[in-house]
Amino acid sequence: MMTDLAEEKGLDFYLQKHLDNPQTVDAPTWLAGGTADQPRTICPGMSNEVAKDFVDELIEKGAEHVWLGVPQGDPDANLRDLLLIELSSDPVRRQRIFDFKDFDAILHCGSSELDEGQTHTFHVLHHHECDCGNELEEED
Repeated sequence: MMTDLAEEKGLDFYLQKHLDNPQTVDAPTWLAGGTADQPRTICPGMSNEVAKDFVDELIEKGAEHVWLGVPQGDPDANLRDLLLIELSSDPVRRQRIFDFKDFDAILHCGSSELDEGQTHTFHVLHHHECDCGNELEEED
């Protein structure tokens, strides 16, 4: 069943499936709920503060909205490693997202996609267990 948002935005089925999932959350709000005892993050090994800064930078660069979800299986209560971004229609703001080098550094098994006029983009973020060769800078 498509929601009003899907009909309005013309979202594809896979993206809509994630947006309808109750485990998909507004990124800034969810990350702000992290505490020292229960930090929340978007990547294993990434601190709550670095995750918040990363999402804030996506929004500053031009993302209209950022959500976090779980790609599959049962979620870790403090990890949401599926990143869903609503892209701006403004070409300059869109290009800032596609040119964001820190974004490429944490994408799972590859680099970001090309701008093909899509309304949204989504990515599974890097896991340390992955043997893809991408390096994720960790905080001490």
